[in-house]
Amino acid sequence: MPIEKQQPDKSVSRRATHVRQGSNSDFLKQINTMPHGLIVVKAPEPYSWWVREAVEKQFVCGHEIAGVCLPSVRFLWSMHSGGAHGPDKLSLATLGGTSANPVPRMFCNVSSRSNYNFSSDEGLDTVVPMIERASGGCVTFSQPSDLLSLERFIDAMHEIRSAAKKSSTYVVMFIIPSDQQEMPDIREFCDDYFDVEACEPNPNAHYAFSIDSARLTDMYGFGFGKMICNCRVFDAGYESDFEPFIAKSLINRYIWRLHASGKSLSAIAELIFVHRSTVRRRLNQMPRVYPLDFDEDEEERYFDEIYFGGSVRRGDDESIDFFKSFVRQSQR
Repeated sequence: MPIEKQQPDKSVSRRATHVRQGSNSDFLKQINTMPHGLIVVKAPEPYSWWVREAVEKQFVCGHEIAGVCLPSVRFLWSMHSGGAHGPDKLSLATLGGTSANPVPRMFCNVSSRSNYNFSSDEGLDTVVPMIERASGGCVTFSQPSDLLSLERFIDAMHEIRSAAKKSSTYVVMFIIPSDQQEMPDIREFCDDYFDVEACEPNPNAHYAFSIDSARLTDMYGFGFGKMICNCRVFDAGYESDFEPFIAKSLINRYIWRLHASGKSLSAIAELIFVHRSTVRRRLNQMPRVYPLDFDEDEEERYFDEIYFGGSVRRGDDESIDFFKSFVRQSQR
């Protein structure tokens, strides 16, 4: 089996490291450490590659995912399949960072078929022996949700989970839900479960998604258990960083940041051309505001992106309403 090894890599940004170091108290570290076994991450198709890349990097750097402390692993085996574009995806993955990860990450291309099913009998014959040899390490693979019946899929999860626990391995299954088939609740069949949703990216970012831990649902109000990841692509590669989740919409994050920096409800309402009660209503739907710097340059980037940038072009309803208010005020 061809294996491409990526040299140790520390590709997480300083900003993301700062967020992680301050996000867990000693108490939380005692209750939310990830156990050996099967970890499921459900991610929509357009974001599945970015989600997998971000999660794998968090593992090899020993950081956290949505407030869940990740274990120290000896290595990570990233199992892939695919046709003509398979090698391209592996090559792209090696560009996602800088120098060195604390532990090695190896990419394993197990099949040339794009519809290879890791939960079928054939797939289990491949993945289970890998898991059994990966004691103390992490094995990852992607699994479309519509390739097997629910009963067969759950049987495969049981087999994978059992092999992972017996060998003290961490197995991460990235599930890609189907548009034609509703995804059943499978949280009770795995040891940890994370859900991913698309978000509007920050200024200067190209993609963004939220990731939340089912185990820490009750902690969302305290700023734990749910993060947003922004991904940027540039000439030399790409990078991603995590920050506490505020809102999916960029305009709502803009309102929250303005209030966190000390602006009053009235000042924010005047700035974005809405009534003060609208600002209050939106803030009530977001996490509690805490003091946070919002320098003038960054504030301008948010403003420009919302008024003139991609959020209006992408069709975000709240940004379009915001833009219409701006136009009406400009015409007075």
